[in-house]
Amino acid sequence: MRRTLIVVVIGIVGGLSLKVTTAEKAPDAYVAAMKSMAAAMPGLNAAVKETDFAAVITQATVLIDAMPVVQSYWTGKDTDGLKLANAAAKAAADLRVAAALMSGDGIEYSAKEVTELCGQCHAAHRERLADGSFQIK
Repeated sequence: MRRTLIVVVIGIVGGLSLKVTTAEKAPDAYVAAMKSMAAAMPGLNAAVKETDFAAVITQATVLIDAMPVVQSYWTGKDTDGLKLANAAAKAAADLRVAAALMSGDGIEYSAKEVTELCGQCHAAHRERLADGSFQIK
């Protein structure tokens, strides 16, 4: 019986030590990048709706410029977060290309893809705090 208890305790302790995740406050550069992208999204959505290619290019460039900070944060930290950040960076680049080519269908598709990827990452890796701020989970 004592041997069984020891094996169970070791198993529990070992299982708990496999992966302990804690929420954390995001670094200032990451927060700034997220705020920059969040500020660009309403303008992007309006520009896509109006088929304003120049404005889409402007807003897509804001997203593209912010993405290296996001990608850097997730590198070595979480493979899913990095995968989503890389996919979002590509979608933002595709969005700018579609706008430069004046493709209405292209900007609609790419803008939807950016929005969906950001939403997936936020759902998986972001937690809203009681004060309305966010932290990374």
